[in-house]
Amino acid sequence: MTSELVRGGNLPLTLDDGGTPSSARLWFSWRSTGAAPPISLLAVACDEQGRAVSPAHQVTYTVPTTSGGRSQFAVVVDLASVPPTVPNLAFALLADEGNATQLPDLAATVAVDGRQVARYSPHDLPVSSALVVLEVYRRGAKWKVRAIGQGLSNGRTGLLRAFALAG
Repeated sequence: MTSELVRGGNLPLTLDDGGTPSSARLWFSWRSTGAAPPISLLAVACDEQGRAVSPAHQVTYTVPTTSGGRSQFAVVVDLASVPPTVPNLAFALLADEGNATQLPDLAATVAVDGRQVARYSPHDLPVSSALVVLEVYRRGAKWKVRAIGQGLSNGRTGLLRAFALAG
């Protein structure tokens, strides 16, 4: 069963037997329209204060796939290989032209062990070109997902500064 998350809501990532998954798959998707601006996905490995561990602890995806009238970024996170110095993984969308509210039917979906466990459909988004959508974070030995839905001003510069990266 897929849990619908609301802004600020979280959910433990567990296997059917209650164990900790070794990986999670995340999709960030929206309905494809001619009006949607070019979109990038930024993934940042963060410390306990939510700052990037270092400038090398980020990756940007710039080409979403499109199929069946939807565009998406799909990311597999190898949770088992995330070092203890990285308790948070943040995922943000960036519209270099326009704003994130121009992504109709935006949804973030999380799956573990081949089954969807969480879905977040941000509503009432602020008009901003950058949007922190989700974070996958560790508490003790357990992983959780949290719906963020936080808009940031100043585009790429504002997004990078939010994670203490050069902007």
